[in-house]
Amino acid sequence: MARAASDLGYLSILLQAGRDEILTRARLETADTLVVLIDDLDRKLVLTLIARGLNPKLEIVVTDNTDTGESWLP
Repeated sequence: MARAASDLGYLSILLQAGRDEILTRARLETADTLVVLIDDLDRKLVLTLIARGLNPKLEIVVTDNTDTGESWLP
């Protein structure tokens, strides 16, 4: 997905979630949008909360692949 976004002209950075120095280098404090594609719900939530703390105006898109029919995203 990062490659497809890059091909469309978006600046895309593929990161290994959970490495704090990577989040700093990604400059989320000045980013417009973050797309979270990891499957682990706990890591997804933590990454979302960290990103929101770094940039309260950041648009965050998180994939939801739960099978229960009820999402934790709202």
